[in-house]
Amino acid sequence: MAFVTCDDTVGTGVESLDREHRQLAALINAIHAGLFTDASDERLEQAFVVLADFASLHFRHEEELFRQTRYPAAADHMRHHAELKAQLSILEAALLDRKGPLIELAEKLGFLSEWLMEHVEKDDKAFGDYAKQAGIR
Repeated sequence: MAFVTCDDTVGTGVESLDREHRQLAALINAIHAGLFTDASDERLEQAFVVLADFASLHFRHEEELFRQTRYPAAADHMRHHAELKAQLSILEAALLDRKGPLIELAEKLGFLSEWLMEHVEKDDKAFGDYAKQAGIR
């Protein structure tokens, strides 16, 4: 069973964004699975770098769409992206440090996952509705 699910029920209606959200969920699931298997620290670190890089790419994509559509809530939405980037940094430090119990790292990953899905369901869905009115599918 997946740790994070991102299916059509949390879609924005903008296919490129929905595809990226599914990829983010898959990357989080891979890290979560790696925590509870015999994945090496190096492999976990590499998976996290891929997640952080892809999240940054996704945010840039969304923010470009904000500019293209003149999205009125762009500033607040971009602030949420900055908050998520900060959470990614905290998770990265915890992953690299690995001094705490594994459960603490899993809890941090869980918090990040919940935050991301809430962001998709609320903020990204609102943008998706706006973008569809602007002709973006």
